[in-house]
Amino acid sequence: MSDDMEKRLDRLEWENNVLKERYDHMNDRLGEMSVRMDSQHRELLAAIGSLKDDRARAEGAAQAELRLAQRDRDRLKVVSVVIAIFGVLAALGWLGSKDAAAHPFPPGGRDHEERNLADP
Repeated sequence: MSDDMEKRLDRLEWENNVLKERYDHMNDRLGEMSVRMDSQHRELLAAIGSLKDDRARAEGAAQAELRLAQRDRDRLKVVSVVIAIFGVLAALGWLGSKDAAAHPFPPGGRDHEERNLADP
């Protein structure tokens, strides 16, 4: 072989070695990037799951608050109806005056009244 051919062969072997080193280096980097991407993907999915849990807790709390508010409104409605009934009875004179309708039987009942009349 000629000297020129040997130089070319050496040069090609050197280029081949450089390309192999670069290829190995790129494979290593790709492997590291793959591991990093997998870990970041897991972290991202965990964060999304956490946000979903937070949202579900917030929605549950909001629904509980709405139920409590509705219960309070219902109680206020009942109280206002009772007050309105007492107001109507008072306006008609059936409550709060000495001319109001008396209960037909005293608290002890008819028998109690008859016994009181018979005792003198």
